[in-house]
Amino acid sequence: MSAKPPPPHVSPPSMYYSKLALRVLQFVISIAIVGLVASLASTGLYAFFNLIIIIPQAGVSIIWAVSEIICIWARGGHRGIHPGACVAVDLLLWLALVGGTAGLTLLGLLTTVADAVVDSYQSGSYYSDYDDDYYYGETYDILDDIQVKGQALVGLGAVLTILHFVTFVIACVETSIRNSRPQQVVYLGPNQHNSPMHPGMGGQASPYTSLSATNWDHGQPAPVYSPQPQEQGQVYYQGGQRVKA
Repeated sequence: MSAKPPPPHVSPPSMYYSKLALRVLQFVISIAIVGLVASLASTGLYAFFNLIIIIPQAGVSIIWAVSEIICIWARGGHRGIHPGACVAVDLLLWLALVGGTAGLTLLGLLTTVADAVVDSYQSGSYYSDYDDDYYYGETYDILDDIQVKGQALVGLGAVLTILHFVTFVIACVETSIRNSRPQQVVYLGPNQHNSPMHPGMGGQASPYTSLSATNWDHGQPAPVYSPQPQEQGQVYYQGGQRVKA
């Protein structure tokens, strides 16, 4: 007898189409996040902060979404990746994206403060210097570009967080369905063993059954074995030696 794990849960068409659509959206949004961060490369330190805050989550999301899409189309029943693995990875992703989106929001607030400082400097100046006007005008344009793209990054990060949370919930439901199914118990017949049959296996009587193992009627006296008298001239063996009577 052996116990097999629960049978694989085959998702209905509506479920795996939903998972496929969610993974495609995750892939597209993650690519957009990478593109926005790359477009901010000229900003120097701001781009570096974005790189360490949101790019790792976006990169893992791209890899995971592509893997799930391939599995949904390749595996039988469009089952995708094992739901237990999806629970773990999507949980880590949406938690990491919450932190990344919060970091992007903080960067946006700092950029707004810097923009306000530049505006106050320009409005409080009582003289006009061409170099200063050019420098602070260029700085203002950079800060304005950072603000717009930073807000877009925050929005995309929030949407990507929600998408991974939804796929996390779906994976939890599929894991619960899979674990609620009873295990399949398989009984192996005597001829299904890989080893050859031995006496006493599979219902065969063993020629080596001892006297103590037989169904002995304890109400009857036990048999007594006494040596038979040997006839004159008869050859017999005693203690392994040949003796002649």
